[in-house]
Amino acid sequence: MKLLFAVLLVLAVGLTTHAAVPQKKFKRALILSGGGITPGVSIGIINGAEAAGFQPDVIIAVCGSSMGAAIANSFRNPDSRIDFARSPRFHDFLMNVVRIETPFALTMMSKFNEAEANPGILPQLFSGNVLSVPERVGRILPREKFSTAEGSPRIVILAARARFGASDAGMAMTGQSLFRTVFFTDPDTATVLRGVRSPIRAQFPESFIDPRTSVVTTATTIEASRASISDPFLMNPGRVG
Repeated sequence: MKLLFAVLLVLAVGLTTHAAVPQKKFKRALILSGGGITPGVSIGIINGAEAAGFQPDVIIAVCGSSMGAAIANSFRNPDSRIDFARSPRFHDFLMNVVRIETPFALTMMSKFNEAEANPGILPQLFSGNVLSVPERVGRILPREKFSTAEGSPRIVILAARARFGASDAGMAMTGQSLFRTVFFTDPDTATVLRGVRSPIRAQFPESFIDPRTSVVTTATTIEASRASISDPFLMNPGRVG
């Protein structure tokens, strides 16, 4: 699979209304937005929904919230999720994996200015980023396979596949399919998502988002989360497969 970047997604995903599925598969979905590597926030939202009696059938997560979803996928007990997120093991994992490479403000502003000055040129997204994370991170959770256990919510983690590589940086943009939305999930949930058209491209028809989407069922939740947190310009992309 090609390199994967995260995208900021405004979602209207047809999990409950896919044309190929005549009956609703999920009645209640919990959608978690991104915003920094703060898994405790998303764990709190998931635990709070369950405590209030709103057990979701499916959790859709992107960017930083994908880590909280991965933890919830691994620990069915709400207290166990919190204990893990507070543990020295998880703290050390984050501190050893995420590294600050360059001054934040200057680097981000320089890259945005360059992209704005060259709107038809593919920007350099593969090096000189603010944060650096290994393409592959080690095993950290006791269960990293997307769960299909009875009584636990299905997990869908979103990222985007970049349909270009580092060697293309600085080249002229061609076509309108530079990025494709990717759904990471289990094989059963994948049947509902295959064939879903991109709501982002529908809302922004002149964008560089592929109208088609892809579904991946062979990745772990940690691999999916690694792909999902990779905001362009901010962090280097991750590779799956």
